[in-house]
Amino acid sequence: MNFLKTTFGSVTFRQSTVTFSATFLNGILGLAFFGLLAQVLGVAAFGLFSVTIEVLALVASIADLGTDTGLVKFIGKYRKNDPTEAQKYLKVGLLIKLLVSLVISIVGWFASPFLAEFVFQKPELTLGLRLAAIGVATSLLFTFMTAALQGFQYFKAWGGLQISTNLLRLLLLIVLGSLATVNFSEPDLLPQSLIIYISAPAFGFILGFFFISPSFMKVKGEYGIWKKFLHYNKWVAAFTLIAALSSRLDIFLAARILDVESIGLYAAASRLALVGPQIATAVGTVIAPKMAEQTTLSSFLHYFKKVQLMVAGLCVLGLCALPVSVVLLPIVFGVEFSASVPIFWVLLVAMLVFIFSVPVHAAVLYYFSNSKLFFWQAIGHFALIGVLGWYLLSGYGAIGIAFAVLCGATFNFIVPTVWLYRKVKVSK
Repeated sequence: MNFLKTTFGSVTFRQSTVTFSATFLNGILGLAFFGLLAQVLGVAAFGLFSVTIEVLALVASIADLGTDTGLVKFIGKYRKNDPTEAQKYLKVGLLIKLLVSLVISIVGWFASPFLAEFVFQKPELTLGLRLAAIGVATSLLFTFMTAALQGFQYFKAWGGLQISTNLLRLLLLIVLGSLATVNFSEPDLLPQSLIIYISAPAFGFILGFFFISPSFMKVKGEYGIWKKFLHYNKWVAAFTLIAALSSRLDIFLAARILDVESIGLYAAASRLALVGPQIATAVGTVIAPKMAEQTTLSSFLHYFKKVQLMVAGLCVLGLCALPVSVVLLPIVFGVEFSASVPIFWVLLVAMLVFIFSVPVHAAVLYYFSNSKLFFWQAIGHFALIGVLGWYLLSGYGAIGIAFAVLCGATFNFIVPTVWLYRKVKVSK
């Protein structure tokens, strides 16, 4: 009983409440945005929109080069004892993001026609992919700001930034819909909707400087930390590359094999299931820098047990969404998306497994600093989703790939859990 009291009365729980509240509001705004968009674009165009933003998210994850994880790691480590050192990492992180953003925007713009025609075999994706290349730049800058706020543990500012960005997206979409009137149709709104989607993160990046002073760009001596920063980031970047591919391989396989209507149904279920990763982000935002702060094995284990118990409670609550989705999904996306409900059920269970694994992942990555493990895990996950996903998708359609995602989430939980158990056992 005392353990439960300390768990739910801890600083972590209180700070997690802040991030949960922000994530909940952010999720509602995101759901409203995608729900409205799905209804006005229709199943087919919404499928194309979803493929485009998945490409954006994939490239942004890879192009990050592990920078966000490195920022959380080193800012969390130095923010108290050596603030100047923390600012050096902040400056290096932004320089990396700016350089990569420029390269991706240029290369992506010219590579988009080839990708649309020969990779996805859908030439109509060309303009969307070009906009996505620009969106990668705005996404990289936005995540720089959220990672910095996370590292400094400015959780209220972190939440406010997320909410403001999604609120702006929703308001701009409502304005677009109001102005479109008679031309409220797929050809007119699809590119404009993408412009709205990629513009909002740029606003969030600028807004972030109200919480973090840009004076960190004036700090000197940052060249001495490049090697240390990149050394830590190299394995993070490597596993992020594979993990980014494997985590979105489901939608890319669906885009290759299924018709656009089936892609739209899967995309709707997948979009609703994103509440899982959002909750995982809320938890990880708080516990990642705190894992990095732990100095002894005993303090780590005490903290780990508390957060694992808290996450288990969240997963139990998450099961309540199964019956609710029968009513909620058609209301949010429209009755034509009713067939997405069974797909959502499978994806929701997969997301709950993912949420439950967050403390384990944070422990391995931030306390034990073993980013190399996740590289090999990501390769295994990619192979699993690729082989099993192709087979199940070909035989069972959209729900088949959903089961492949569930198997992948289970694999991603088991591998680091076994490693962590053995590591702790040896360390005692």
